[in-house]
Amino acid sequence: MISNITVPILIGSDNELTYSDKINKEIERFNKQITSHNIFCELFIVDSKNLLTIIESHKSDNSIFCYVVIEKSNHISHSITTYTNKLIISSNTSEKTVIGNIKLPYKVLPSVICEVILKVACIKYPKLSNIVNEHRKRNHEKQRISYIVQKYNTMDNVEEMRDKIDEDNYQFVRAGKVRNLFKTADDNTLMMSATNRLSAFDRNICEIPFKGCVLNNISLWWFENTKDIVPNHVICKVNSNDILVRKCTPFPIEFVMRGYMTGSSKTSIWGNYNKGIRNYCGHKLSDGMVKNQQLERNILTPTSKGKTDELTSEKEIIEKNIMTQSQWDTCSTYTYQLFEYGQKVAKENGLILVDTKYEFGYDSNGNIMLIDEIHTPDSSRYWFEHSYLERFLSNLEPEMIDKEIIRKWIKNNYDPYDKTINIEVSKEMQELVMKRYIQLYEIITRQPLEMC
Repeated sequence: MISNITVPILIGSDNELTYSDKINKEIERFNKQITSHNIFCELFIVDSKNLLTIIESHKSDNSIFCYVVIEKSNHISHSITTYTNKLIISSNTSEKTVIGNIKLPYKVLPSVICEVILKVACIKYPKLSNIVNEHRKRNHEKQRISYIVQKYNTMDNVEEMRDKIDEDNYQFVRAGKVRNLFKTADDNTLMMSATNRLSAFDRNICEIPFKGCVLNNISLWWFENTKDIVPNHVICKVNSNDILVRKCTPFPIEFVMRGYMTGSSKTSIWGNYNKGIRNYCGHKLSDGMVKNQQLERNILTPTSKGKTDELTSEKEIIEKNIMTQSQWDTCSTYTYQLFEYGQKVAKENGLILVDTKYEFGYDSNGNIMLIDEIHTPDSSRYWFEHSYLERFLSNLEPEMIDKEIIRKWIKNNYDPYDKTINIEVSKEMQELVMKRYIQLYEIITRQPLEMC
């Protein structure tokens, strides 16, 4: 057990008070993550009258191993060296340096100040190293995500650019909720075209710029990175929105994987649990769970695929001869493996893959394949990991980056299941969803979205 560490933050004027408070909050986040290792920052407003008093009152305090000084000039840093031989981490605009100081730019990012404090703490307390390195890694990931989020915050009046398909080579077959299907000259090959249509609550809601491009490209990325887990129907990319796929007969089942007690639709696990249902798609659920809580284990909760999605179970699917036991077992195994891999990749990128759905089909030789899409913001729920626990403990909704954003907006403004009501989505909401979809693509793939 490491003793508590106190780091007084000395500020030159009230102008630095808000900034210093941000530093305190960064350290508090670290404290919450590591309950057995605490770093407490004490905040002092320092001027020429109380500087000496503060230093003298803490001279015998062994928990203090350094001071942080935030000021425009270098006055306080110079004064402290007269009264103490402890390390000074100084953030100011002065070009002068003080022996024993760690010099940082004035009002550098609070997270940078905190990293320096934690690194110094590791010198005195080596046992902190692993904890600090994990905190540092998480913080850098948070900064990377923040950069991507900011990157699209000024996008206005965007227009989708995509290659037009040659209609002489493709024959329209049907339109799905989001994708259009076309025949090709090869009977065993189809073309899938991802549109900008947004579907929710079993109906088309509106169009989202770039949505088709994001769905197509993020699916391609996941298909490529999971092909060693399960074979898929992808042949090649045609352009930003279109891909050529092997013709398969789909199973009329959506394989829905869930890792958390959440959701807003009538088939969601939280919606049913909140109504008192404890046997959900063949799984027994414990009493006392709350919204957005992580489940004891990942569970497969299938739904029937049709005009409306209906909850079902393995037993019901087999009894109704919708699938054979062998087909179910194969798809079920693939589903758990895909979800575990998806959660791993999401975590590596600062996200939580909360739940998702998969679709499978079989080709002319009976080979089972993953079809349609995988781990897109349409089919999956993603939360930001860095803020999940704090928001959950505060009874706040997680920070989300998927279609749930617009689902919640619709439920707050309309009765989504009343088909007599026309749902009109504001331009601001459409643009927000657009930005979140693009952000998710770039966070997961670590590359910019390209139109081609």
